[in-house]
Amino acid sequence: MQLGRLTDARLAQAFVDYMAVQGMPCEIREDGHYFSIDVVHSEQLDAARREFQQFAEQPNHPKYRSASWQRADRSGAQFDYGSSGTPILHQIWLHAGPLTLVILGACLVLGLLSQIGFASTIFGALHFPAPFVEQWMQIWRMFTPALMHFAMVHLLFNVVWWWYLGGRIERVVGTPKLLELLLIGALFSNTLQGFLVDANFLGLSGVVYALLGYIAVVQRSKPELAMPPAYIGFMLFWLALGFAGVLGQQVANYAHLGGLLVGAAQGWLDARKSHR
Repeated sequence: MQLGRLTDARLAQAFVDYMAVQGMPCEIREDGHYFSIDVVHSEQLDAARREFQQFAEQPNHPKYRSASWQRADRSGAQFDYGSSGTPILHQIWLHAGPLTLVILGACLVLGLLSQIGFASTIFGALHFPAPFVEQWMQIWRMFTPALMHFAMVHLLFNVVWWWYLGGRIERVVGTPKLLELLLIGALFSNTLQGFLVDANFLGLSGVVYALLGYIAVVQRSKPELAMPPAYIGFMLFWLALGFAGVLGQQVANYAHLGGLLVGAAQGWLDARKSHR
C-alpha cells in the first residue's frame, strides 16, 4: 500500500530506515521520476500514513538521518540509487524536464560561443538595457542577462544548480511553475541589479537563488522538493560572502538577493494556497 512519493532517493531511504526501526517495514519502488514508499503490512497502513505525514512536515529531522545508523538489519528495503553503471547523460535527462534542459543548453551554447570570440557580440545583443531610456523597448534585455556566462567556472556553477533545483521543481510542481519562476526571477533580480548598480552583469545566479528561495519555503508542505539543509546553508553563506566583498567586485550581489526574495515570496504564496 502506497504511502507517498518522493523525488530524492536518499530521503526515501532515510524514511524507510526509520520505519524499519519503528517496526513498520516499508519498501522503495522506482516510479518514473519518483520513488514510491509502500508499507509492507496493510494492517499498519494508518500508523504508517501518520508517520509519513510527520516526515512530510520535517523531512530533514535528525531522527530520520540517524535511523540508518540505528538500523541493525539492513537485509531489506535497500535501494540502488543508480549512481553507477548509468550513463551520465541519462542521469541528466532523468532528473530534469524539458524547460530545465532547454535553458541549460542555451546557457552552454552562449557560454561556449563566448569562449571562441563572440563575447562582445553576445553581450551587446543581450545585456541589460543601458542606457535604460534608449533601450527599454528591447524587452528581451530584461531577461537575457541570465543566459550569459563568460567565465567557465561561473557557467558550470550556475547550470549545475539550475539543473538540480530547476529539474526538481519541474518534475514535482510542473513546467509552468518553473517557467514562472524563471521569468519572474530573472526580471526582478536583473532589474534590482541593473538599477542599484549598473548594467554590466550577467549570469543565471539570480534565477538560481529564486529557485532556492522557493524550495526553502515550500519544502515543508511538499516533501518531494526537500533538499539537504547544508545545500541551502552553503548558498546563503555564498550570498553573505558576496556582500562582504570576499568574492570580488564583479559579483551581482543584488541579483542574488533579489532572486532569493522573489522566489521565497512565490513559495510563501503557493504554500498558503496549498493550506486553504
